[in-house]
Amino acid sequence: VNAAVAFGHAGRGPHGHPTIRHTVVAPDGVVLAAYDKIHVCDYGDCSETAMGFRSGDTAVSFSWRGWRVGLVICADMRYPELARTLCCDHGCDIILQPTAFARDISFRTWKSFRETRAVENSVYWLGVNYSGRRFGCSSWTPPWVDETHEPEVLGTEPGVLVGVASRIELERVRRELPFRRPRSSYHSAKL
Repeated sequence: VNAAVAFGHAGRGPHGHPTIRHTVVAPDGVVLAAYDKIHVCDYGDCSETAMGFRSGDTAVSFSWRGWRVGLVICADMRYPELARTLCCDHGCDIILQPTAFARDISFRTWKSFRETRAVENSVYWLGVNYSGRRFGCSSWTPPWVDETHEPEVLGTEPGVLVGVASRIELERVRRELPFRRPRSSYHSAKL
């Protein structure tokens, strides 16, 4: 298979502390990117801080077959600055998000955050979760979501999710719905 493989695992930060890492490897075994989760979870069923994990400090992206791809992990999506940095400063077209979203107090908002981040940044968003009755709902979300542009979503059973990224569709969305503006266009505003 001529494909890159993305996976999550425990890592070590620059000072030796444990991190939650997202790594992408090319077909020839070369590491394309490695990202240490910035927004470590400290609530619900997955209090990662209680398990000793510490935050990373750098947004990470890479190029793959003409696409710019950004990496986030699980609860990173709850903080819009990271997605905005990946999209505006790194020029990302696709965001990859491995998760371990249990059906706890935070699960209900997982769908709305994925859709919001995809739309507000005009990117495709791939959110992949464990399967099983306590997890599920992996999805491929397009850069615009409405009645004719719905995310592809898996249930709780194991399955395969095939998402198609279209450069033509991405450019159309960015042209017609220009939510993804350079930061300089609104930095001078008094909020």
